[in-house]
Amino acid sequence: MHPQLSIHGISLLDRKSEANGEWSEDAKSFWLHAAKGIDWFKQPSIAYGPSRNSSGRDVWFPDGVLNTCYEALDRHCLPTPRNPNASARPCLHCASSMPEASGRPSFTLSYGEVLEKVKTLAGVLRNRMNVKEGDTVVIYMAMVPECAIAMLACARIGAIHSVVFGGFAPRELAKRIDDAQPKALLASSCGIEPRGVIEYKPLVDSALKFATHKPGSVLILLREDIRDHKPPTLSRSALVPELDWEAECASLPAQQRAHECTPMPSEAPLYTLYTSGTTAQPKGVVRASGGYAVALRYSMEHVFGLQVGETMFCASDLGWVVGHSYILYAPLLRGCATVIFEGKPIIPDAGIFWKIIDAYKCNAMFTAPTALRAVSRTDPGAELMRKYNLRSLRSLYLAGERSEPNIIIKYQKLLDQLGAPGAIVNDNYWSTESGSPITAIAMSNSFPALKPRPGSAGFVLPGMDVRVVDDKGEELPRGEMGNIVLSPPLAPSALTTLWRNDQKFHDAYWARFAAFGKNWFDTGDAGMIDQDGYVHVLSRADDVMNVAGHRLSTSLLEQVIASHEFVAECCVVGKPDELKGHVPFALVALQLGKDAEAVDPDVLLKEVNAQIREDVGAIASLGGLVIGRLPKTRSGKTLRRTIRGIVEACARGQYDVTPTYPPTIEDVAVVEQAQITISKYFKTRSEVKVQSKL
Repeated sequence: MHPQLSIHGISLLDRKSEANGEWSEDAKSFWLHAAKGIDWFKQPSIAYGPSRNSSGRDVWFPDGVLNTCYEALDRHCLPTPRNPNASARPCLHCASSMPEASGRPSFTLSYGEVLEKVKTLAGVLRNRMNVKEGDTVVIYMAMVPECAIAMLACARIGAIHSVVFGGFAPRELAKRIDDAQPKALLASSCGIEPRGVIEYKPLVDSALKFATHKPGSVLILLREDIRDHKPPTLSRSALVPELDWEAECASLPAQQRAHECTPMPSEAPLYTLYTSGTTAQPKGVVRASGGYAVALRYSMEHVFGLQVGETMFCASDLGWVVGHSYILYAPLLRGCATVIFEGKPIIPDAGIFWKIIDAYKCNAMFTAPTALRAVSRTDPGAELMRKYNLRSLRSLYLAGERSEPNIIIKYQKLLDQLGAPGAIVNDNYWSTESGSPITAIAMSNSFPALKPRPGSAGFVLPGMDVRVVDDKGEELPRGEMGNIVLSPPLAPSALTTLWRNDQKFHDAYWARFAAFGKNWFDTGDAGMIDQDGYVHVLSRADDVMNVAGHRLSTSLLEQVIASHEFVAECCVVGKPDELKGHVPFALVALQLGKDAEAVDPDVLLKEVNAQIREDVGAIASLGGLVIGRLPKTRSGKTLRRTIRGIVEACARGQYDVTPTYPPTIEDVAVVEQAQITISKYFKTRSEVKVQSKL
């Protein structure tokens, strides 16, 4: 056994297996016990059973009654003999990487202060905007504390929030408005990006013109403290009446504030969240209140290892699932402080993450691998990281896409030097649908955390029954790559259906393997579980290439390519080939300081292929390579499907086909440049072929 996997002669894998066995042998009893960590209005008597409404399906804690806002705020403000001033505990640390653009510097709100703001806004929603229990509210805001307050205010009165990433294009916002059918829309007047202020009000106005459904009113937070931003004039006689956030809250009578929380059935939707998807109709994931609260409260203590009063820094956005779960709900359900960060990982410099950890003594940080790549590319020697005191940091969590081993190895070495004793880089795997990590290395106090195994995303976590199957749904032995699926029942944090579309829920996630008589939830990912139980998520299932009859993982090739000293990151897709079906093709981004004009792509291709032949085999050798920037979503995921579409079109000689990309794209110009670069590559080789035939 690997030396990392035992201590004092006792197998840590066995101890983790025993812990996981508690839930796998009797998942329902396990989660019913975990539910005791929540203050229910009505304690559930069963963990999993028939719905109490007309859906006819089984749900988690069907007879339980709670309110998520009460769990996140009210109960932490109750004085105790040991802590008579509990409400003064820090709740939201609000920080910006661009303070010069804002007149509001970094600040902290206590649990008591957040609770009072939530009570007031909830009263505005109920009494000024006519929002009632079961209504939906679309939230379109920047990364400001008011966005979190809006989410909690909806939960307080039993409304269903649907957060749309601030800055989304009007037509995409309109699609979500039409699908969610909101009673009200909440927005901020602008957001801040490195390129300047992004005005949200014109985007909202356009979206409301495109949308068939019109909300009853729009509540707008006027950001008067932003440089180069003139807050818009609001009108109650607009297409949709416009209300001033601050004015409405200030004028609300005390008796109209939402002093009490609305009791909600456990299965009642807390929120809907639209998957990034493509430009087609978005899928609205539905999250149930009770299961979500239980699973997140459990994960915060037993997976993330945070105790009451400690601090979480999740450098995501409240518009994404990671932000819902680990910026807002999980930390507050546990009684922790959380950081709301409006900014980018290398603005004003590549030390901003470490500065925030030092300032707020953060115990866990969560970010995307692409953010660490940007930090590493800008500060390759980690000089800025060494400037700050990171001794509070016990775990650096990575998710959103696969973390290549060289990133994990680099930052693990840095944490060994700079972090808390035993600190680890914790690659974890999950999705919008799962709501919380499917796999990770648990930071439980019951036993020491294992060191990460670079290339893997840790172990299967309680509540997540992971299997690896072939294309017909038959389970594969450990060590073999296949489709990653989940066996029901899905974990309490998982989606329960798609918003107003049960059929699409079945078709999108269950139908593929149901065709072979199998009851598997299809994650859409491919990977394997090794002999020690570490899960390796290798790629999206549709990114697995078939090269001359061999199934190759694109991420495995990306890992080898990224080990080259010149390469910062890369994307590998399949290039059509008459003989082999497909051959690997790479778009490569160079390390900062490496001039693309000075690097010969043909030389780089030879050097990379030499390493691929040694590490993977000759069958995996690249059939081509170009140098450029990688198009990404705003959450940092590389747009492999977009790049693959460009490569396949160019391989057919179609050089001017307009690329398709999702509405979550970070920068359309990067896609356009990638098409120019890849088209030039194929045109040049096509001309050479023609000349050789002549």
